[in-house]
Amino acid sequence: MTSSNEKNVMTRLPELDALRGLAAMSVVIFHSKNNLYPNASWWSWGYLCVDLFFIISGVVLTITYENRILTRETGFARFLRARFARMAPMHWAVLLATAGCYFYILDFSVHARAIFPWDATLYGFVLSALFLQGVGLIQHHTWNAIAWSISAEMIVNVLWFSLLRSGKSSTRVIAGIVAVSTVVLFEGWGKSHEYRIDTYYDVIYSFLSTGILRCIIGFCIGILIARHLINGSKIRDLGLLVANILSVSVIGAMTVLICYHDDPAFSAIDYVAIIFILPSLVISCLARRSLIHRILQLRVLMWLGTRSYSLYILHGLVILMTPFVLYWFGITRISSPWLGVIDIGAALVLSEITYRTIEMPFRSLFRGDLGKRSWMHSSQGSQKNHETARL
Repeated sequence: MTSSNEKNVMTRLPELDALRGLAAMSVVIFHSKNNLYPNASWWSWGYLCVDLFFIISGVVLTITYENRILTRETGFARFLRARFARMAPMHWAVLLATAGCYFYILDFSVHARAIFPWDATLYGFVLSALFLQGVGLIQHHTWNAIAWSISAEMIVNVLWFSLLRSGKSSTRVIAGIVAVSTVVLFEGWGKSHEYRIDTYYDVIYSFLSTGILRCIIGFCIGILIARHLINGSKIRDLGLLVANILSVSVIGAMTVLICYHDDPAFSAIDYVAIIFILPSLVISCLARRSLIHRILQLRVLMWLGTRSYSLYILHGLVILMTPFVLYWFGITRISSPWLGVIDIGAALVLSEITYRTIEMPFRSLFRGDLGKRSWMHSSQGSQKNHETARL
């Protein structure tokens, strides 16, 4: 059950939730861009928003749990239970839905193996169910390919807990981890792939998952932001002029990232983005007087933020199944951009449904407080609490 301290911390950072919602929508647009405008490169940078997720998670978990872990107020079992409560219900639901689509909705004997774009083995299913599909034990996508980042985050969360308990989690150590992980990723993957991060994970040096490295980099940057800029309100209370100079600078940097991502002259921009641009975006949104902070207070973005995890985890299956569903309804002649619009609209609608029927009720069940309040009270009363930076 979430403590009052945890809730108080969360309510101070609603803008991070809104930013997470924008990141989730950016990933959805990235994956459906061929259905919007085939062969267009205007959203080629969208996969970097996964790294933004990792940074935000590092910030939120640090301000929520770091002191409680260090003082042993929160043990490993309680921490792991909270993480499973946050990530497992929707992950498992979409995993089962993906399996159902493969074995029953698609014609297994004729079409499924040709159409289904990811590995569909029992081994991959078991790894996915255990959050282990993205750690390098399998070298290709399996079942719900989108969930590789969920696997990486779960593993990094466990490693972070262990590092805190070991007493070796100083700022110098965390910064060193960022530096080493970036160099390893750059040398092992970037040089042979035009210095791009890529849209998913791969295995380098025969055992290292690039997804784990990306998560380590982003999560540790989030730790540093939380420790040195949020604590003590150093960034929250920036003056109007400084806050908006920062906002304008970040908007300019994001514009360069969007417009010149595929330009050979900016070949290493992915690394610049995850080390400088995306962290600066997070910092800017936390400054109360900044333009970006004010934009993120819009109610539609708050709504999007609360549904961001459901939207992210299910959108891959939605994009895969949309043509089949349209075909069943007799709609056979639909092309871009309308197919992409339907993809996005369906993902948003389903994210609202699954948020209310799966994510919130089962999160409460995992935390052991479902019996203390009805589902209706949970979905209504939690609206205010969860339109914030969630775990």
